[in-house]
Amino acid sequence: MGTRRRGDELETAIYQVTYQLLATNNGTALTFSQVAKAAHTSRTVLYRYWESPFDLVLATLTHYRQQDPQSMQLEHIDQGSLRADLIYVGTSFAQAATAGVSQYFRQLFSLAVDEQDQRQLAKILSLSTTANLTLMQQVVENARRRHELLRTPPQATLLAMFNQIRYVTMIGGAVPGEIEITRLVDDLILPAMQQLGR
Repeated sequence: MGTRRRGDELETAIYQVTYQLLATNNGTALTFSQVAKAAHTSRTVLYRYWESPFDLVLATLTHYRQQDPQSMQLEHIDQGSLRADLIYVGTSFAQAATAGVSQYFRQLFSLAVDEQDQRQLAKILSLSTTANLTLMQQVVENARRRHELLRTPPQATLLAMFNQIRYVTMIGGAVPGEIEITRLVDDLILPAMQQLGR
């Protein structure tokens, strides 16, 4: 007879099973029954931790994103200038959108849009906004240290590059490359940050 798992150990095991199911199910919707069976636990246990399968998947992706080698490291953001930092962040963000944990965030977002579920969309956007602002805060700190900016531009300006990349990726289906990101930075993002950060 197996030993009963509790707390962090159980949660980690459920995350592992959920992530494996995401990979093998090609991003199709998961059910609590599937996860409970694969994790050798009950749906009641899952409902105790998460309100819905969507919430479980979102928690799983958040858990794994913190360990994802594809995730951008803040210490690598300093590329020597505001322009170079923006191009680095934009290019890395676009590349990560189709690899590692981020590919599942994209599928989750598409599913929420298809189902027109405002609660789900709000959760994903809140998580994405927080992650994007963390990256841009480092970009701004670098620029202020180099005297390229005097103050932090408005939040909408800081998020504009990520929103544009998401839009192009979701609507166009293609991930923008470094040439497109450089054009976006030079034509829109850099001038806006310089104008609003002085």
